[in-house]
Amino acid sequence: VSEQSLEAADFIALLEDADGDVRWRAQQALHDLGASAVPDLMASLNHRNPAVRKSVIVTLGRVGSAACSAMPAMLVALHDVNADVRGAAADCLGRLGVVNRAMLQTLVKTLSDPNAEVRRYTATTLGRIGPQAREAITALQIASISDIAVKVRSAAQSALQRISKPQVEAA
Repeated sequence: VSEQSLEAADFIALLEDADGDVRWRAQQALHDLGASAVPDLMASLNHRNPAVRKSVIVTLGRVGSAACSAMPAMLVALHDVNADVRGAAADCLGRLGVVNRAMLQTLVKTLSDPNAEVRRYTATTLGRIGPQAREAITALQIASISDIAVKVRSAAQSALQRISKPQVEAA
């Protein structure tokens, strides 16, 4: 079947394929569809299979600012029962090109997630946001000192450096 004739919904269905290569190619095709795939991707955020939910979220993050309408759904996904989905949502939030207070407050709370990978993705996302994430400094300082996981402490330290960097004016 030609990839040209397939639509986003067809590729989303392939995210459940038993063959990892098929799943990877479906994710690539969804990324290539870009903004046109966002509505179908958003409609799949409640898929029964957590691997599909994660793939959908990763793809939305790769689409970037063209998927900025996904931000409220990513805040909900931070509460998914599956840690991989929560981690993907935390990462995605740093790639959508939109920041607001509710998002920052939710990310700060997510620094306390029981899963270390979710906390690491959250700290990394806060760092990616940069100076706009100043309200997360206290929570990141605590994580950088007291988190049980070295990778979370390290990500929090990096985030603090990125948030504290002075803004460089564009020439």
